[in-house]
Amino acid sequence: MADSCQKVREKDIPVVLIDSSINSSEFDACYMTDNIDAGEMAAKEMLEMLYDAGNSPTDPLEVGIQLSSDTSQAMVNRVSGFLNFWAGNAPEQWEIVQDIRVNGGDTKKAQSDASALLRENADIKGFFGCNNTSTVGIVNTLFEEERTDVVLVGFDLADETKQMLQNPEYHGVTVLQKQDQMGYLGMLSLNSLIKGEKSEQKYFDTGVIMVDSDYLMENAVS
Repeated sequence: MADSCQKVREKDIPVVLIDSSINSSEFDACYMTDNIDAGEMAAKEMLEMLYDAGNSPTDPLEVGIQLSSDTSQAMVNRVSGFLNFWAGNAPEQWEIVQDIRVNGGDTKKAQSDASALLRENADIKGFFGCNNTSTVGIVNTLFEEERTDVVLVGFDLADETKQMLQNPEYHGVTVLQKQDQMGYLGMLSLNSLIKGEKSEQKYFDTGVIMVDSDYLMENAVS
């Protein structure tokens, strides 16, 4: 979208980006998740859940990672944030599986990849799904293989993910982005820009929510 944004701004029309940025400075404001920060939060939550599930820091343990695209900056940043936090805080015996799977946004492939990772890595006790497709694929695999011993930290909130979070036999949370905030604040910003009010700041982090079974109950999410 970089070329399109440039052409629009050359006509003095303001441009506000929602959810994702572009590889260019040709925009006025961008409302999105700070994906590096979200990845770090996911890793912190993963470590806490692995401990809560009874895993010992002295035992060998692995965590598998899935994403939809390795050309998406959002996906890359989430993985980078996760790995950075993990490297500084995880026990030495706990490792990330080197075979990070890319499913291309295909839920069936994500499920197949999750199953393959479990077969090929006997010490997997956790999965990080970097987007909705990956998370749903992992959830389907854990349900199908009844792997209640494996912790999940996912992204977004599909029906399948809700079912897992609400099942007391499984251990999972998901990182929920604030898309409503992105859209709402983006439109407010656009309105201000049309009025001639400009800001020095271009990027605005709309934050995330860690959703678990308690959150679903408290917020009556069915």
